[in-house]
Amino acid sequence: MRHVAFAKELVAATDDLLDFVLEQGYEDVGARTPNLASVGAYNDPEAYSAKYEEMTEWARKRLVSPGVVLNGELVTTDIVEFNVGVREFIGRGWYSEEWSQEVETDPLGNKVAREHPWNKRTMPKPGEYGKWDSAYSWVTAPRWWYWKGDRKNHVLELGPLARMWVTAKARLVEESTGSSLRFELPSAAIPGFKYADAMEFEWRIPKKPNAVERVRARAYYNAYSAYCMLKLAMKALELMKAGKTNVWTHYEKPKEGIGFGAIEAMRGSCLHWCVMKDGKIYNYQYHAPTTWNASCRDPEGNPGPYEEALIQTPITEAGEPDAWKGIDIVRTIRSFDPCLGCAVHVHVGNRILKHEILPVAVPP
Repeated sequence: MRHVAFAKELVAATDDLLDFVLEQGYEDVGARTPNLASVGAYNDPEAYSAKYEEMTEWARKRLVSPGVVLNGELVTTDIVEFNVGVREFIGRGWYSEEWSQEVETDPLGNKVAREHPWNKRTMPKPGEYGKWDSAYSWVTAPRWWYWKGDRKNHVLELGPLARMWVTAKARLVEESTGSSLRFELPSAAIPGFKYADAMEFEWRIPKKPNAVERVRARAYYNAYSAYCMLKLAMKALELMKAGKTNVWTHYEKPKEGIGFGAIEAMRGSCLHWCVMKDGKIYNYQYHAPTTWNASCRDPEGNPGPYEEALIQTPITEAGEPDAWKGIDIVRTIRSFDPCLGCAVHVHVGNRILKHEILPVAVPP
C-alpha cells in the first residue's frame, strides 16, 4: 500500500512537470519511429506452464501484454513469433561473427536464422580506438525479422513506453481500450503521503515516442505495477483458500534441448536463450533491454534506438558545435534509462565531449 500511495504522487507530479516541458517545445527531442516490443510480465499463476509449446497462450494471459508494434500499429501478440524473429547481428560491434548454425528450428518446428541467439556466439574482436568508420561499439545489433509480414529486419525499442503501448493496443487485459490503459488504485491512508482516496489513471498512447513520453510512461508503469501487485496478491489469497499452495514445479535438467525465457524488467524485456548438450550448458545468450536500445548500426546501416533518437533531435545549446557540452545528447539517451556506467562520450569530428552519465559512442 506504500507503493500505491507513492505511485499516486509520482504520476501527478510527473504529469505536471512533463506537460510543462512539452509546452516549451520539446515534442521532437529524442523522437523516433514507433517501433516497439514487449514480452509481457506478471503471469497468471493458473495459466503459466513454462512450456515453449504453450507459451503463446500463457504469455497472452500476462497482466502486461506481449507484442510488437511497427510504425505505431500492433502486428503480433505471439511471443513465439517474436522469439523466432530475433536476430543478433554483429553490425558495427567489436565482435567476431565466425560461428556456424547449429540450431535449425524452434521446438515447434519454426525455422530460426543463423543470427538467432540459439546459434550466436559472443567472441570479442576489439578494434582500434578512434576509427569510427568501421566498428565503434561493444553493443551488437539485435533486430526483429517480421517473418510473417514484410520479411524485413526492424529496429525495436524496449522499455516502459513499449510495454504500456503494447498493452494498451492489444486488448488482452480488461484495462486496455485499444488506445489507452485505464485502471484504478484503491484508497491508501499511509502517513506521509498526500493522496489517501482512490484514484483513477488513464495512460494514453502518445503521438510519438520521444524523451518526454519515455519518462511519463515510466511513472505510469510504476502505478500500473502497483495495480498488478494488488491483483496478484488477491489471486494468491484465493488460491491459498482453495488449498492450491504449491509455489514450484519439480524440474529435471534435460541432457539435450533448447530453451527461451522472457520477462519484462524495469528497463524493458530481458531475454535468455539456452542450448543444452550432454546435460551441460553448451551455449547461453542473454539480451538486457539496453542490448537493444543501445545497439549499433546493423549490416543494412540502420541505427539502433539511441542513435535514431539522436538523429535530427533539436539542439538547444547556443553557439558553435565546438562549444557544446552535449546536454541534449544526454537528455535524449537518459530517457531510455540506460544500464551503463557513468560517462557520456560523444565523438564530434576530432573532439570528444564527456559527461558523467553513461558511455555511448556516436559515429560522426
